[in-house]
Amino acid sequence: MAIAAPKARIVDDALVNPTPVSPKKMIIYLAALVIGLLIPFGIIYLLELFNNKVKTKQELEKLADGATVIGELPSLEKGDPEIVQLNDLSPLAEAFRILITNINFMLPKNKKGNVIFVTSSVKGEGKTFTSVNLALTLATPRKKVIIIGSDIRNPQLQRYNESRRGLIGLSEFMYDEQMEVSEIIHPTSFNPYCDVIYSGAITPNPTELLSNGRYQELVESLKPMYDYILLDTAPLMLVTDSFLIADVADVTVYVTRSGYTEKELIGFVSKQVKDKKIKNVGLVLNDVSKVHSGYGYGKYGYGYSADSHKPWWKKLFGK
Repeated sequence: MAIAAPKARIVDDALVNPTPVSPKKMIIYLAALVIGLLIPFGIIYLLELFNNKVKTKQELEKLADGATVIGELPSLEKGDPEIVQLNDLSPLAEAFRILITNINFMLPKNKKGNVIFVTSSVKGEGKTFTSVNLALTLATPRKKVIIIGSDIRNPQLQRYNESRRGLIGLSEFMYDEQMEVSEIIHPTSFNPYCDVIYSGAITPNPTELLSNGRYQELVESLKPMYDYILLDTAPLMLVTDSFLIADVADVTVYVTRSGYTEKELIGFVSKQVKDKKIKNVGLVLNDVSKVHSGYGYGKYGYGYSADSHKPWWKKLFGK
């Protein structure tokens, strides 16, 4: 107990590594980088794996067999009019002019009374929107156009002009054999060179009316009077009505919608083309966003409606 000397002494100080043995920072950084890359790629892969909707023109072209894509219609931004105006220079109007150019390549040359059959697979793809704007764009001082509301189960033409609801139309003409064609033709308020025949009253027997031969008589009687006759028909996949009148068409404009039309429905279109139930078919992709557009509407800043003069911050935030 009296000994005061220490029991141990330091011979040499311990050697200290300036970097910690654990955790290893580089391994953690590398793992974080790999995980950071894998997570977004994994999310994108899963989204594409479970995506069953057509989004781009390229996807539609790959899926379509026996039909070509003849046009893309851009999405409407908030506040944009749904109707193409006279002397319109908007991206929507230009898209319809491109569509008309491609349709004219499919139509016989120097023929009066070309019949354009506008249809789709299911409701909500923009069939009536396409047919109305197509008719208004075609109508010029040198070209007279008429559009026939041929969907007598679920009429849609009147929604573009609510004041025209209740007018007699196609249903009454097909039911009454004594009725004259001139009684059901009405001028449009949007374009003086475009007339319209509304669907008329909703009837309990549309299939019988469409198969009694009066519809074909109507179309034939209109051919000497008009350069283009547009038929806004019912969706092919839901009812058989449109198949009953498909033989009067010179060209079929088949409307699909980006982010809405299921890819499986394109197989239905191809089957109808192969079975020759519809003829001279051209596909149209409606509601295409600028991201998915093959042409990038306004991207090149060409024309009076181009937005190339906008500040970069407005383009960035889509203002």
